[in-house]
Amino acid sequence: MLAYFAEQHLLTGGRKPAARVALELPTRLGGSSRPIAAAVRPLYAAPALEKALDIIELLAGQAAGLNASRIASELDRSSGEIFRILQVLERRRVIERRQPGDRFSLTVKLLELGLAHPPVDRLLTSAIPVMQELAARMHQSCHLAVRNMADILIVAQVPSPGPVGFNVRRGARFPLTGSVSGRVLLGFSKPAEFRLWMKAVEESPEAQQAPAGLLEALERIRAQGHEIAASPVSPGVTDVGAPVIDDSGAVVAALTVPFFASAQTRIKLAELPALVRGAARAISESLGGRRGEPLAGAAE
Repeated sequence: MLAYFAEQHLLTGGRKPAARVALELPTRLGGSSRPIAAAVRPLYAAPALEKALDIIELLAGQAAGLNASRIASELDRSSGEIFRILQVLERRRVIERRQPGDRFSLTVKLLELGLAHPPVDRLLTSAIPVMQELAARMHQSCHLAVRNMADILIVAQVPSPGPVGFNVRRGARFPLTGSVSGRVLLGFSKPAEFRLWMKAVEESPEAQQAPAGLLEALERIRAQGHEIAASPVSPGVTDVGAPVIDDSGAVVAALTVPFFASAQTRIKLAELPALVRGAARAISESLGGRRGEPLAGAAE
């Protein structure tokens, strides 16, 4: 999604584009710095745009930033090839130059563009008040995840109001098939979505591949209306997630609570699934959604 916004912003000078180009590029928000444009066969040739996206994808994984010569080296380009691209990206506030060493790093402009996208903006407007009420009631944090190619992306997070808690950073990525939020999204996706999403997992060189018994797990998630499992990255944390459904019956997000027991915890783990399902249902209803769509895919 962010790659699309970058493409449109560079091509149109910030003006509304006349038509969307039929080209979907994967997005890397973290992890590997290897650019992926070369791995995707483009439908149209736009060398300058591809260089700009390569730079954005590279810098997304570099918290400290990189100078121009290092960027050129990482992308196997000459300094002359990327000099003008860097100037344009800096002028448009997509990247910024930091001292020492004139290192370039990403700004939050692409995130701002993504969050301003009407479906995302509508989702967050509906979800944040519900999430704040849920966090206050539980004294636990909660977060909202959407699918991003073969991963999930955390687009909103409300911290625990207590002095001790466990929070997941907004903008973090996790495997689609290896996370509670991802399995909730898969379990409530429609058949066509399910096939598309699993194809993205299969074709991604870095994605965590589907574990054995995934379809049976998705059937269980669908039947009970939520997923609950120990966190794969944080010992002592149990993730509980439920789906957010829009007015078309499509699953648009997963609401998840990473439960961390402390002296300030106001609920027991056994109470949590019902609370998370209720909050996810409230967000869904504000979007005009309801449950009851057929499960994505096991039978197709």
